[in-house]
Amino acid sequence: MIKKIILKYNYFVLIFLVLLLAGCTLPKAQVTPEGKLNIFSPAFPSKNPLLNSEWLIDTSASTNFSQEFTQTIVKGESLALNLLNHKNPYILVKRVDANLLATPFFSWNWKIPVFENLDHPVCILIGFYGGQSDTKLWTDKSIAYGDAGYPAYDRVLKIIWHRNALLRGTSQFNGRIPEYIARGGLENVDKWYSENINLESIYSKIWPKDIIVNTNIVFIGFWVKSSKSYQNKETIASFNNIILSK
Repeated sequence: MIKKIILKYNYFVLIFLVLLLAGCTLPKAQVTPEGKLNIFSPAFPSKNPLLNSEWLIDTSASTNFSQEFTQTIVKGESLALNLLNHKNPYILVKRVDANLLATPFFSWNWKIPVFENLDHPVCILIGFYGGQSDTKLWTDKSIAYGDAGYPAYDRVLKIIWHRNALLRGTSQFNGRIPEYIARGGLENVDKWYSENINLESIYSKIWPKDIIVNTNIVFIGFWVKSSKSYQNKETIASFNNIILSK
């Protein structure tokens, strides 16, 4: 009798835990049947398109993020995301669920103003998971300022704008996070540029021993460094039409 009661109790506990975990699952943007995943698009409504449940904001600042750090503005019919490097650094990413081989192409538009350092303080940030054979997670919060709801990830890539235009299409390693230089040059600032890169090819070159078929893209967004790291100068980088596709 006691065994039956214990088994019944454990059964209800198990159901409760499953429901609890299901309720705590964070939303992720999914790939459409056409093989596309919009990260940020002019087709989105102009009312707070960033602040839905798929996005996470990670910052050490105590002020209101939507008022202090980022704004969406409409210029004509084009919705652009403008990111300001403030006195406090922050990360803004969208949780996604996309297999790298199924959506290997990453495209976006950006406009970068004049800046002082070798690289612009605003960079694109992409998180991956599953490609490592031993599947070791980053548990030391290498890219995090707090517990902001990151999905599990084991690889991170920065996509940057460099001061040297000749470095376009190359990768460099500064610490644990590799950087891919998509474009650069002070002669190219203050203009809109369209980019389209093969993420699968870049990933394979940086991490050649990883298992590509198991690799998923789990977040895409931005890392904005503090203005303190850039001679206390604030600058805005603008983005739109950010898309993953097959």
